Amino acid sequence: MHPESPCLIDFVEERLSRTAREAVHQHLDGNCIRCERRIQTYRHLVACLGQGSLPGAPERLVSAAISLFPQRRRRPPTRPMLPPLRTLPLVFDSYTTEEPRAAVRSADPARYLRFAGRGVEVDVKIERQTTGVRLTAQAIDPASTPLAHCEYQIVEARHELIAGTCDALGGFAATVPWVNQLEILLATPSGPVRMILPATTLS
Repeated sequence: MHPESPCLIDFVEERLSRTAREAVHQHLDGNCIRCERRIQTYRHLVACLGQGSLPGAPERLVSAAISLFPQRRRRPPTRPMLPPLRTLPLVFDSYTTEEPRAAVRSADPARYLRFAGRGVEVDVKIERQTTGVRLTAQAIDPASTPLAHCEYQIVEARHELIAGTCDALGGFAATVPWVNQLEILLATPSGPVRMILPATTLS
């Protein structure tokens, strides 16, 4: 059975997966003259298209073509926890502690943060994982009572990445691709608060 044309075109343009590419090679090793000729034709066609410059379509024709498709309105970025949001100050950062940074980071490469203010304390641990960066956090009040079942959001540049609810101990954990322009929003009993995470590069 001969490979279909889209498969051979992807073969020529090196867009096939390794398994599919090996299957085509095996087919060609069987001395399939027909597919060899098709591949030569496709290679010639791709080369011609790469060298040539085609004229653009008239603007009126482009507008008419676009008008045939329904326009999908973009929804604005959602951020249910709207201002006023109190920003909790960062009161501890293991990467900037007065102890020698090299000694601290060699003992534990994870980054530890503490945000505190207005009746809320939040500890955050940032550590590297094979699938990204792991954030582990716990929220308590000044009396060390867990802020259980509070809703939280992890937001990047005003786009929600992850949302959930703290457990009975005021904790939550999530894996994100990176820590850059990340914020944690937390709906506490005294009102929503925001924590701005410093950009972190983990060794």
